[in-house]
Amino acid sequence: MTPDAAAKYFWHEAPVAEGLEITQVYGYLICPRTGRVLVQDDEGTFNLPGGTPESFDADLVDTLVREAFEENQVVVSDAVYLGYQDPPVAPRAVRPGPDGRADRCVRTAPT
Repeated sequence: MTPDAAAKYFWHEAPVAEGLEITQVYGYLICPRTGRVLVQDDEGTFNLPGGTPESFDADLVDTLVREAFEENQVVVSDAVYLGYQDPPVAPRAVRPGPDGRADRCVRTAPT
């Protein structure tokens, strides 16, 4: 997928759907005293704190708390779950169906 592709992201203000694999957890960490948001500068690439869930993490919040401390030495004291985002979906593309005809439009995930 090229950077200018019209990928769509869908946000869900709900618990993570059952069976959906969680590969990354990120969070907005806001200082309650100053209102500043923590943004990581990784050699010119800016990211929110977070990372990959580990088998020993109790839940998604536990992953964020651990990653925030590992990467930024920040102690998260009060976390609020906001929701989850589906993986990007590429624009509609034509792909041959089981019978070999190329008249079906399907959504394709990036590879």
